[in-house]
This record gives sequence, structure tokens and C-alpha cells, in this order.
Amino acid sequence: MIKNGLSVQVKDENGKLIGMTYPKRAKGLLKKGRAQYVNDSEIRLHNALRPTSENEMTEDVYMNNNENIIVDANTGEAVETVNAQQAPQGYIIKHDGNKLFFDAREWSMSGGDNAVGQRTFITDNIHGGLVNVWCFGDWNWNWSQIETKPMHLKKNETYVFTFWLNGGENDIGNETCQLEIRFDDDIENRFVYKLNRNYIMPVKKYKGWELYEIPFNTENNELTTLSFVAMRAPMAIMQAKEASAYAELVDDTPDEFADKRPQRHNIFFSDGYPTNTWYSTANLKVLRDGSDGQDYVTSNNGPQEIDLSGAVISQQSLYKLLEKISKGASVNLSGAVIGNDDL
Repeated sequence: MIKNGLSVQVKDENGKLIGMTYPKRAKGLLKKGRAQYVNDSEIRLHNALRPTSENEMTEDVYMNNNENIIVDANTGEAVETVNAQQAPQGYIIKHDGNKLFFDAREWSMSGGDNAVGQRTFITDNIHGGLVNVWCFGDWNWNWSQIETKPMHLKKNETYVFTFWLNGGENDIGNETCQLEIRFDDDIENRFVYKLNRNYIMPVKKYKGWELYEIPFNTENNELTTLSFVAMRAPMAIMQAKEASAYAELVDDTPDEFADKRPQRHNIFFSDGYPTNTWYSTANLKVLRDGSDGQDYVTSNNGPQEIDLSGAVISQQSLYKLLEKISKGASVNLSGAVIGNDDL
């Protein structure tokens, strides 16, 4: 169903949907020779992606700047134009005026031969169901990058790009996790936004995901390309609505040890964090109060090993650990440092 009379699909010369318009406006484009008739509900623009002058960049080409194009996640077809707050599950908001929203199908790998990543479906623990995301990057020095095709946006206009991000940090702090925006393919003068280590604060955190709204101005440029870069840590990017749509969303499972861990949540791990490190949830509970709810002595598997290699341990926590050792537990303290501050 198409609301408000926006019943004609407008596609570029390659058949890609770029918007919806009214029948009257469609006739105007045909009359001007700027589009060709396909059928009663579809027209195709001539050289829509390569306007010959700035005057071509009118609302006739960008007729959806003030409308939401809702696209079926399974078929890729536009089905409705609605308010951003009303987007149903299983549908993707491609854009809303000067607001740009991540759509996994519009991005592709662009890194070198060693780039790691894939577009895949995962469980969406924010909106529910399955969602198409990009998971890319690894723990090695492989430069992995995804990007859009060059987009024609209005000159000297401010846009906001919105997305959910997970991962992108390691426990050493030498990772790359950033958004890059380049204009007219000018790499030297690209905009770089570091998305790790709180260089840019997210507007919302929920179940390990962070919501970002990144504003940028196109200045006097014709083409805009967005890209994400990952190295030394896997990251995932997922579609999002604008931040106001999540105003009532409250994280019911916040990480109580967020300020202790050297890296943030990563869906790469089943628990969100590696289980064999000093900053695993189990080990941090031991450091905090000497217990993680398990009996390290009477477990069915016998005495358990508490892996605290490389950890910074307070004297008080050390006393608790020595008490466990005296009862038969095994504690790995290789490379651990004893400090004065308690967790």
C-alpha cells in the first residue's frame, strides 16, 4: 500500500530504486525528457546518477528527501512511505530527508586481498527477529573495509548518518575502528570518525550495541562515499532508526564491569567477552568479592582454575584468592600485578 498518493516508483538508469513520487510529478519528468515510461507505477530517470549541472540536483530527482522509503528486507522492493517512528519490523528505512540510515545491502567489501568480512543475518536483540548486518575485521593486522557506492547528496548540506555498532576494540588498545567519509573520492581530505575508546560517545547503549548519529556537511562536493574500517578487532554494523525512536529503550542487562574491561562487548564471543582472560565476567566477580557463584573446590569437575594472568589485583582480592587456594582451588597469577586499589 502506498500512502499520500506517492504511487510511482522512480528508478535510475540501472533499475535501482531511488525514490517514490506523485503521478503528476512523474508526468512532469517525462514531459521534460528526464525520464522514460516503464509502466503506470514506474519511471526510469535518464543519467540520474550523473546530473549535468547543479540545477539538475532538484527535488524532482530527490523527490524522496522528505519521505521515508520503506523497503521489504526480503525482496528489496519499496512498499510504503511512512513516518520513521512507524517503520515495522522486517523493513528498512533507507533515508528520511537529511537523515541517512545504514542498510547492509547497500555496502560491499572494499579492503585488500586480506580483508575479512561478510554480510550475514544475525538475531536482532534490539528490534526482534533476524537482521542483515555486516560483520568484518579480525584480531590480526588485516585491513578490512566496507563502503557504499558514491552518492549524489546536496552540496553544502548537513546530513546525519545513523547506525548500531558492536565490537571494534581489543584488550591492547591498538585497534582501528572508524567511519570515513570522502568526497569526490578525495582520500587525502576524507573525514575520519574514531568509533572506539570513547572518542565519539554513542547516543544509546543497549545489550552490547552502541547507537551512533554522525553529522557531516557535504560542503561544495558532488559525490559522497561512506566507509567503515576495522583492524585488530572484529566489528559489526546494524541498521537503526533515529535516536528518538529508542527514547524509551532501557538496557535491562548493563555490564556491571564496563569500567574495568579493556575492551567493550563483542558478539564474536558468546558471553560478549573472552572467557579465558582476567577480565572475563567470572574472573571479575572473583576479583570484586571473591565469589562468582561457583564452588571452585566441590565442583563436579574437581578443583577449578581461576585464570588471572596479567591481571591487576588489589591486596584485598589477593587475600580472598589465597583463601581459595588454601581450600584446593588453582589460580593462575602469571604476570599479575598487585595494586592498592580494590575493585
